[in-house]
Amino acid sequence: MKIYTYLFARLPIASDMIRALKIGKYKITEGPDGSYLLDTGAGVTGRFWIVHNGKDRKVIYAEGGYSGWLLRSLGGRATFAITDTPARTDRGLVVKNHLMVFVKVDNVVADFLIKSLDWMIRLLVRTRIRQASSAAQKLTEAIAREPEKVYERLEKSLRIPTSALNAFRTSFPGDRNKGGGGGGGGKNSD
Repeated sequence: MKIYTYLFARLPIASDMIRALKIGKYKITEGPDGSYLLDTGAGVTGRFWIVHNGKDRKVIYAEGGYSGWLLRSLGGRATFAITDTPARTDRGLVVKNHLMVFVKVDNVVADFLIKSLDWMIRLLVRTRIRQASSAAQKLTEAIAREPEKVYERLEKSLRIPTSALNAFRTSFPGDRNKGGGGGGGGKNSD
């Protein structure tokens, strides 16, 4: 939970870590008015706001679009409700996520086509969500297993500011500095 909470509170740095560790191409930056700007590196761009950040539930409102081989310039809005629950498994403590997504497409013709091709669009959305979930899971597990190695790789990257590196080292010191692990496991699943 400690790692999960740490990363969610630092989404731009978490996306930089994902890229620095070559886990994914996601780029999140801070935008105006408390928003975040997102580029998945796979056709989805937009901005989002965290409208509720409770202990076990987060609600995110997003505006953006997708441009890819299947659909060109598809825009709309979405609301994501994420419920996270710590659970003990044979792998230790993990965070199980349940995600509910509501999407409104701007273009009436595109909206009709999407409803007609519902199975294909659902597959595309699920694929993108699984890719993001997998990247977050891999980052969380790497920090849980070997925070010192993660720190060393992040330190070599020009993406991570020194202040963020210092905060990471303080939160997850690793074996060399603390005589124990870096603090709990994490897993994201959709």
